[in-house]
Amino acid sequence: MVRKALCVGCNYPGRVIKLGGAVADTFWMGKTLRERYSFDEVVMLHDVEPPGPLTAAPAAGADGFSSAPPPQQNARLVRNQNPETVSSRVNIYEGLNWLVQGARTGDVLVFHYSGFGIEVDDSDGWENEGYSEAILPADYENGVNDQDYCVVLMEDVRNILTSAPPGVHVICVMDCDHSNTLCDPLGVAVGLGGQAASGAPQGQIAGLKMSSMLCGILPTQPITTKMEHSEHNRQIWATPQARNLNVKARWQPMVGICSPKIGPYPHKASMPRSFPTCFCYSASHLHQTSLEMKFADLGRIHGVLTYSFIRGLEKNGFGNGITHADLAGFIAQEMAEVR
Repeated sequence: MVRKALCVGCNYPGRVIKLGGAVADTFWMGKTLRERYSFDEVVMLHDVEPPGPLTAAPAAGADGFSSAPPPQQNARLVRNQNPETVSSRVNIYEGLNWLVQGARTGDVLVFHYSGFGIEVDDSDGWENEGYSEAILPADYENGVNDQDYCVVLMEDVRNILTSAPPGVHVICVMDCDHSNTLCDPLGVAVGLGGQAASGAPQGQIAGLKMSSMLCGILPTQPITTKMEHSEHNRQIWATPQARNLNVKARWQPMVGICSPKIGPYPHKASMPRSFPTCFCYSASHLHQTSLEMKFADLGRIHGVLTYSFIRGLEKNGFGNGITHADLAGFIAQEMAEVR
């Protein structure tokens, strides 16, 4: 059995839109998988270099990080200048193809993403086909057209990951908004076991979808469908209490893009007739907003889902016998404390 992981983090340094904890999520997740679960290969893509404690040798602490004091919150972040490890669109596609390449029955594959999620209106697509969901790579400004965003469509991520053979265990941890359709093309699954909302057929649910009550933290109005773009109440995370905790939403407004599939990226792996077992932990449902914030116990900014996910594993003693249902329960406990 081979264990492989691709961890992607985008802080978007020097941009108008930027985050403070996505790359920290990437390195925390990567270290946890490598050192606590003995993953054979872990590839990390990031647009800034991680703070010192994230790269130092791990101490005996529960989170696997050095016990050195955390860096100053306003310390200048250094851009990642290595073109092979930056979290660009091409590298994300190449990393996804690498993840599934050579996978065999019994293998475990993990894809972790921290950054912005976004809704996309494909202006060259079919009329009234609904909005697509996508993640925003570090080089999102390098679109095909002058005013286009460069995105990684959730549909492409799903197609590549589900090209793994049957018997492969795929786990996705999406610490961003608008990742609802990764294992759920219709965007209707709301709970453990793939329970569907609004009477949607069970057969349309590709994998386990974590309950929105577990992984989402802020409600938005109104509840949306793929035919309606989500609405977010910015005032919720702009309160003095939220600012004191460095709270930011991992959401960006919907954009219209001409042919989002056009662009320089590798071809996806061939699609099989049968699929692997795929589980997806999403930071928010369509009616919620994913967040990052500074956690006092770590002295660092992290995404709420990544923090709750790893703390949930910690509550199990980082054991290998944990089930997804058990982990969902641990995440629920962490989310309750965060709230």
